[in-house]
Amino acid sequence: MRLILDLLYMVIALIISPMVVYRIVRHNRYKQGWAERFGKLRRRYPDKPCIWIHGVSVGEVNATQTVVRELKQQCPNYEIVVSATTDTG
Repeated sequence: MRLILDLLYMVIALIISPMVVYRIVRHNRYKQGWAERFGKLRRRYPDKPCIWIHGVSVGEVNATQTVVRELKQQCPNYEIVVSATTDTG
């Protein structure tokens, strides 16, 4: 099943890649954050377990404040990382 999903993702990536390259060149978008899009996360404390919260928009990132505060209280031994898709997020 994993192989099928990997192949599906590869085909989709190949199909949309011309659009992404066009937006990078023409509209100066999508230049940063590629590592996070592929699951690579920069962490301060790699030896701790991690909770990764990802928001797509500014509103979603702002909405995580309460969740992060509560997680810090409930899980003090965990590193909590928040990432966003957009630069404004």
